[in-house]
Amino acid sequence: MRTIRYSIAGIILIAGSIFLYFHSKTSSLISTPFFNKYGQASDDVVRLLGHTGIRIQNDSLPPEENWPEARLTLKSRSLEEITDAVQGNINPEIAWKRPCSIQRWEQIPSSFSSKQLLLIRDICFNKLGFSQEILPKERNYRGIFVPGGILSWVRLRLAFLNKLIDTKLDRPKRVYTLTGDRHLCPQAGETKESLLNSNNGEILFHSNWAEPTQLPTTEAEMMKLVFSQSKSPYIKDEDIVSIHFSKKDHKPFAITEKTIKQWLEQNAPAAGTYLLVSNQPFVLYHELIVKRVLLEAKRTDIKIESVGSAEGLASKSDIKKQEQEISIILDNLARIFYELSKIKKLST
Repeated sequence: MRTIRYSIAGIILIAGSIFLYFHSKTSSLISTPFFNKYGQASDDVVRLLGHTGIRIQNDSLPPEENWPEARLTLKSRSLEEITDAVQGNINPEIAWKRPCSIQRWEQIPSSFSSKQLLLIRDICFNKLGFSQEILPKERNYRGIFVPGGILSWVRLRLAFLNKLIDTKLDRPKRVYTLTGDRHLCPQAGETKESLLNSNNGEILFHSNWAEPTQLPTTEAEMMKLVFSQSKSPYIKDEDIVSIHFSKKDHKPFAITEKTIKQWLEQNAPAAGTYLLVSNQPFVLYHELIVKRVLLEAKRTDIKIESVGSAEGLASKSDIKKQEQEISIILDNLARIFYELSKIKKLST
């Protein structure tokens, strides 16, 4: 009888341990300012949905006076249903995600009034954290990733990395640049004048830097130029590894995913924690992409931490830039929700 009792107690203990393991694993991935560990949206997300014409049927949070007329009503606060809505899978006209043919820096006509714009911005910045600088938790990492982007974003990311190396990080062992063959775009500020402007307001140039005979025409070449102009003296040339995705048949927003997969395949990375240096509002988005790719590759021995500055965000007086910024943040949120839904499936 005693043996049976011990056996039952052992089974309960083991079952409880397994439950707690998977529960904590899922909770750590899903708990964010947007959704709780059960995949239910926060009140701030519901408010943001309301400001963009999306309501939750019979929700505990009553509609607010400044919400526009409802254009879409969802059955619940679930991560999956909200993701479908903001991705445009239910009604493309109400999507937060911009069409794949339109890059993030391209202007989309705003459908929001100036008052709505301020209210949406307040939620995104003051409630959801998109205006917060994110700093590293440790001093030493296995390696550091710097994702590509338009010229100004690359400069902001490198400037922040330089600052961290001066104040909070040990000399990096490896710096991986994640980039592709996107052609530089003058409309995104990627002109000859911008490439050579040492008074750009984002990052300083080395005093001895000399203009090359040939200027870059692609994002990958531009990142090399920026690093040569401005990288910290603690970043040695031999420690920079370019993860360059060069196939032409790819989606314009998939470079981080493609390069991380390529990094796993080609570099046989060691287990440990790696740092990714982004800039707001992209810090969490970049982290979730890498986490999802690592889960898909069954590399749970590799951890990722994402940091970034809040420099470069629109001032309160720059309404035109605010409109573009809100469009970028809503698109970014649609992609964050998608990554969260994928991670949730992979973690259960």
